[in-house]
Amino acid sequence: RERAAVDPSSIDPSTHGRLRPIELPDFRPSRWAAMLASILIIAVAVMQVVQFSLLTQLFGYVAEGTATDEQFIYFGSVAILAYGTAALALIAWALWLSRTVTSMPALGLGYPAANGLMAFVENFIPVLNLWRVPAIVRDVARRLEPKSGGDETMTRGESLIFAAWIGIFGGFLVPRVLGFFTSDLDSLTTITGIGMGLSVIGAIFLVVLIWWVEGRILQRRQAQ
Repeated sequence: RERAAVDPSSIDPSTHGRLRPIELPDFRPSRWAAMLASILIIAVAVMQVVQFSLLTQLFGYVAEGTATDEQFIYFGSVAILAYGTAALALIAWALWLSRTVTSMPALGLGYPAANGLMAFVENFIPVLNLWRVPAIVRDVARRLEPKSGGDETMTRGESLIFAAWIGIFGGFLVPRVLGFFTSDLDSLTTITGIGMGLSVIGAIFLVVLIWWVEGRILQRRQAQ
């Protein structure tokens, strides 16, 4: 309000009046955070593939009755490393999203409903992050690429968001839900493979989404 304030004494009622020029906030680039998040997200996808490969081998040893404690410990160590990588990727993603949200006013695209702190913290709140984080990203995407059709249409950014979230959460839920209905090792391997595939696809779409947003931000900066 202070930036957009108008001095009533300076308005000529016979015209549209003279508005005070609005000074945009300083632009804080998010490209470095995008690079960090992308590298860690790809690392998470690689770890998913490694875990699936090791799990397939472990299931084979269990079926043959030759599995050893060392093999279980090794697989557990890789799983801990994978969870650590995922935690770092989540932090990097939250940092990138926070930086992106705070850059909207500097780009002349208004103030999003979530500020930088909310965009960072809400990534770590279980259940709430399932709908709040996609909503924040969707708000950013719509500011960078406004809708040209009705509500039933999807912009490219919204399509990337939908594909990334379906892959990520599908990869998380599928093995945990379907795994309750079977104890057959071959079936569990197949279910785990489906979950791994969805997670990798979601990670790829998430990286594409990050750089789509960065590309739009660059175009906006060049226009400014």
